[in-house]
Amino acid sequence: IKGFTIMPENRTIIGWSIISDVSGSCSVDIWKNTTIPTSANTITGSEIPQLSNQQINSDNNLTTWNTSIFANDIVYFNVISASTITKLNLVIKTIKN
Repeated sequence: IKGFTIMPENRTIIGWSIISDVSGSCSVDIWKNTTIPTSANTITGSEIPQLSNQQINSDNNLTTWNTSIFANDIVYFNVISASTITKLNLVIKTIKN
């Protein structure tokens, strides 16, 4: 787990963007629950945010994601793998319900 947050309000996820300090590869899974989430609470479906020998990537068509976020949901960011990259920023794009 490399980061976590508690959501302050209801939202719908509409996409993600990821950028790293150098070109490389990584995958980041996102878990969500009303209590401490685990891998069983993944919301990414088959569209895990990732870089594949690149520095920037995004996805705004999340057909396999659970995109509903509710107030007080706990969201964890789990780095599955990383190669070459030492810093990255993952932005989850949302709209307020």
